[in-house]
Amino acid sequence: MTINLLSQVSAFTYLLPVSLVNKFVFSRLVKRPFHLSPADLIDLVIFGLSMIWLDKLITYQNQELEFPLFGEEVDSDEEIKLMLSIIHDIRDDTFHMDYLLAAITALLWFRCIMLLRLSEVFGPLIEMIFAMMVIFMQFTLLFALELIVFSSVAALTLTNLPDFTNIFESLRTYLEASLGEFNLHVYDDYEGVERWFGLFLHITVLFVNMILIINLLIAIMSDTYSRMSDKRIGLYWATVI
Repeated sequence: MTINLLSQVSAFTYLLPVSLVNKFVFSRLVKRPFHLSPADLIDLVIFGLSMIWLDKLITYQNQELEFPLFGEEVDSDEEIKLMLSIIHDIRDDTFHMDYLLAAITALLWFRCIMLLRLSEVFGPLIEMIFAMMVIFMQFTLLFALELIVFSSVAALTLTNLPDFTNIFESLRTYLEASLGEFNLHVYDDYEGVERWFGLFLHITVLFVNMILIINLLIAIMSDTYSRMSDKRIGLYWATVI
């Protein structure tokens, strides 16, 4: 019963790309340009992951258990066999069905959130969030490049400190500092140029990340919110539809 239900749910995802096919055919018939929306891309990803899920269910149903647990009579039950196969693959690090299920669940809930774009109450807010996500991704690239620069300098010059033995440790230390978790007393055990250079570099990272870049991100998002909040609902409907 469980396998049949899961198979039916997985096969139902074949319907997800149907709207995309209809959209493509209609655009060709009326000679209008065809564009993939974010919702269409999410549907395709959900469809692909669900097909992997369905393929694994069929595999588990047809293969024999490598390590019988409850005896031949009990292990031959479809539901017991399915759960034992899933648990074995997770423990053996062969295939993480739990990760796959978590990804599909998260995408389905995110797809439900995107349906709220059609409402007058939540639509403008979701559009603002999408616009800010684009800005945030651009900011993240700039932030990562800047963090790599400082981490590379620290990994090459402060190798005697435990927090800067390699570039990974340097990245983690400066990332924590950028988020407000820092300790400037780690340099107290060192003397001379290394101590003062480490303090200078750490304070520079704090100044650049916590004051300049973070406030720049807040200012850009505030400007985006102000511009988008000035639009009327009618203009919003015209852009979405």
